[in-house]
Amino acid sequence: MTPRKPEDFASIRKKSKQSIIKAATKIFAKYGFHNASIVNIAEKANISKGLIYHYFDSKDDLLQSIFSQGFPFFDEILKIDNKDINAIGKIEILLDNFVKSLQDNFEFWKLYQSIVSNPTVSHRLDDFKKYYESVFSPLLFSIFSELYDNKDSVQIQTEVLLFAALMDGVAFDFIIIGEKYPLEAIKKNILKKYKSMQK
Repeated sequence: MTPRKPEDFASIRKKSKQSIIKAATKIFAKYGFHNASIVNIAEKANISKGLIYHYFDSKDDLLQSIFSQGFPFFDEILKIDNKDINAIGKIEILLDNFVKSLQDNFEFWKLYQSIVSNPTVSHRLDDFKKYYESVFSPLLFSIFSELYDNKDSVQIQTEVLLFAALMDGVAFDFIIIGEKYPLEAIKKNILKKYKSMQK
């Protein structure tokens, strides 16, 4: 039997950690953060409770890891700032990524909605809020500055906040209504609205 290389162990650790994160996302989304237990998560991941604590210090630490990995579409969106396309093109890419993320990561978005709407646990998203404010918010400001070049910075910031609120509303409705929610039609109408503002 060939001995395992260090990279083999690294791969096993990564897979184990991802398996725990996937199980925890489902359990947190199903039961809520407070009602979910490490035992529930271990059973879902088909591993021992002790193994979870090998990778994560606490339930809070596990939740933070879920959120640090749960917004991969943000990483894709951040790339659009370097693309030679206009503001509408950037908004279209942003909306496409957002809709795909909603469709592909239903449990994550269900968990996100339950956390942000609960004041007793929403502080656990502080790291994400810092990330949003330092990276994503400036990107939106840049896009909307181009789109509304006749408005001052306060008006543009208001447009950014309205857009973010619109996205949160779409996510919330999609989580509540499910597959019957006309996500693609909503996306097209949002894009149409911004296109009409450029004329």
